Amino acid sequence: MVFIFLFVITFNCFAQISEEDELNKAREYNINNNFDEAIELYNKIIEANPQSVKAHIGRGISYEHKGNLDQAIVDYNKAIEIDPNYENAYYDRGLVYDKQDNLSQAISDFSKAIKLNPNDAGAYDNRGLAFYKQDNLSQAISDFSKAIELNPNDPKFYEHRGHLYVQQHNPDQAIIDLNKTIGIDPKNDLAYLDRAFAEVYLKNYDNAWDDVHKIESLGMGNEIPQDFLKGLRGLSGRDQ
Repeated sequence: MVFIFLFVITFNCFAQISEEDELNKAREYNINNNFDEAIELYNKIIEANPQSVKAHIGRGISYEHKGNLDQAIVDYNKAIEIDPNYENAYYDRGLVYDKQDNLSQAISDFSKAIKLNPNDAGAYDNRGLAFYKQDNLSQAISDFSKAIELNPNDPKFYEHRGHLYVQQHNPDQAIIDLNKTIGIDPKNDLAYLDRAFAEVYLKNYDNAWDDVHKIESLGMGNEIPQDFLKGLRGLSGRDQ
């Protein structure tokens, strides 16, 4: 009897280790953009264990990257059905809803993720982006600020808030955030572009040209709107 009991425990432990190994392998497939191979392996894991939340979420990520957003949502829904308190399922589903421009549902999912994990800076940032798309700028700034508070070393949080400040014609505050972005990530071309816009608001045209030249040196000159360059030439009296 003791032997049978120990055998069952050993078998269960082996099964768990084997599934974890397969999940790690499937995750590597996703990281390396081998999504078909990932889906095939996740199918195998789910067939053996239909209650594997991680497998459903991983397969959802694979489908999302392949552009099959509806199937991704099916997997995220299943993960939530299995474990309604699994934060990542709401976060990942929120990303898909955002891609589908279903902003209300995206905000609802990011809010649920935040409720389950109040320290998830990414959930605040992505909810802020959804609010921004809804033109709810005050709530967007609040969420970007919370993301920065939780993780002050992520440059994109400052860039997102700085971009919004530019849109609000608040160039001084924008430049503070964009300087912070560039300090952390000196190759962030979007930060240089937003800062150039902010410098134009302040009539600092030479500074704006410096940012334009920096963007060009990064090989991203084609990202600069031609209307902006035309306006900068007229305002500064310079061709470049």
